[in-house]
Amino acid sequence: MDTGEVEKLVKQRLKDEKQGNEIRILQDKISEIKEFRDKLQTLEGHTRDLTSEIKESRNKFQTLEGHTSDLTSEIKEFRNKFQTLEGHT
Repeated sequence: MDTGEVEKLVKQRLKDEKQGNEIRILQDKISEIKEFRDKLQTLEGHTRDLTSEIKESRNKFQTLEGHTSDLTSEIKEFRNKFQTLEGHT
């Protein structure tokens, strides 16, 4: 085996090692991207859950506001009737 053949073999070996390293780096990056995507999907799920809870709370609050308004009207009506009765006595 002459020097040229050895040099070719060494260069090929270095090239193969470099490609192997690049492949490992790319595989690591792909794994990181997949992990990030999984975390993102989890966060999206939490966001949907929180959005639903907020909507539900808003609906409950609006219902309570309606009840409060009804009670306020009933109190005013009762006060008026009471004042009317006081006026008759």
